[in-house]
Amino acid sequence: MRKFKKWQKVFVIIAAAGGVLMIAGGASLISDGDKGSGIFGIVLGVLFIMAAAGICVFVALSKAQPANTTEPAPVRAAEPVRVTPEPEASKAISAAFTQKVEYQKKDYKSYREFYEYARKKGNQVDMLYYASEMDVQFSRKKDEYYAHQEEINSDYSVIYNLSAWGTQAAQIFEAKCLYQIKDAEYLAAKYKEYKLEQPTVCEAYKKLAQVYEKQGRYTDAANVCARAIAAGYPKDGTNAGMRGRLARMIRLGGQLDRKYTGVADIEI
Repeated sequence: MRKFKKWQKVFVIIAAAGGVLMIAGGASLISDGDKGSGIFGIVLGVLFIMAAAGICVFVALSKAQPANTTEPAPVRAAEPVRVTPEPEASKAISAAFTQKVEYQKKDYKSYREFYEYARKKGNQVDMLYYASEMDVQFSRKKDEYYAHQEEINSDYSVIYNLSAWGTQAAQIFEAKCLYQIKDAEYLAAKYKEYKLEQPTVCEAYKKLAQVYEKQGRYTDAANVCARAIAAGYPKDGTNAGMRGRLARMIRLGGQLDRKYTGVADIEI
């Protein structure tokens, strides 16, 4: 049921009372001989009373309309998720999930335990992920290494196309390659420590050996090739790899450092 609003009540009372007073005043003016003003007061009073009546009718009609008895459905609280044991028939489907899902089902306390579980499963992807998570230095060096890899290739392309082998740009490039090689050898040790599959290609070794070769520094080139092989990066995108490149540098007059003697196991 609809009730009068506060402003409606105030309006009805004021309009009705004002209308009655105006009608009474108009009648008084007419009796005093002021017919025009009296009629105007009576008409205005009637309008006020009609306005009050209109509000009453509006509220009355609103009450007469059938109320919407449809109540909203009660909101039910969400039922707690119940984890039931996995039936035997669904084990084949579960096997399709990644190893990380299996880790989440177990109560491990550290990334070391995650890593050990991945190692037992032979999952190289997750072994690398968890090794990176538990070894911040390894993770940072790995990110830096791959970020600089593209820069090494780009810089070499500029030097090669400009034949800028004896310029300051070549010296800067040499320093960048040596820094990248240092990171590559650090990562190689970490790959070995964490039983990870090591990439077999490092562009910094190859590109630096190529620069040294162009500069006629065959001994430096030979030692870079031997260093790559010793660190576990024997490939360079060619069929012969770094061993073939090493043989060519020695044939051109390069001399190996003693610590690299025999590292490639080749015959000249």
